[in-house]
Amino acid sequence: SDTICQKQQHFLDNLAFDKANKLDLRHYYNHFIQSVIGLQTAQINGTFVTRSIEQSKENVQILEQIEVLKQQITTLENTAKKETQVAEMVKWNTQINQNKKSIESLTAKLN
Repeated sequence: SDTICQKQQHFLDNLAFDKANKLDLRHYYNHFIQSVIGLQTAQINGTFVTRSIEQSKENVQILEQIEVLKQQITTLENTAKKETQVAEMVKWNTQINQNKKSIESLTAKLN
């Protein structure tokens, strides 16, 4: 659709030049990066907030870990679908559930 969600609107509002730290190019760049990371974080936890550059860097690491876990879940789900032995299916599903719990834990750290 052509409408943008509230998170995206907050992101766009935050990018406004008058809201940016224009002390020097480095500060302006950091403001931009913090805004982008804030939007990526909002896609997961539902709230757009810009954080310090240090917190933003931590969030990037968490977001990367979440993405790896999601990819692993997809692979495990595909493997489990092809499995015929119940014991193996249980093993794959257990790993999937562990990954989902890890994602929940990591998501909580984004708040």
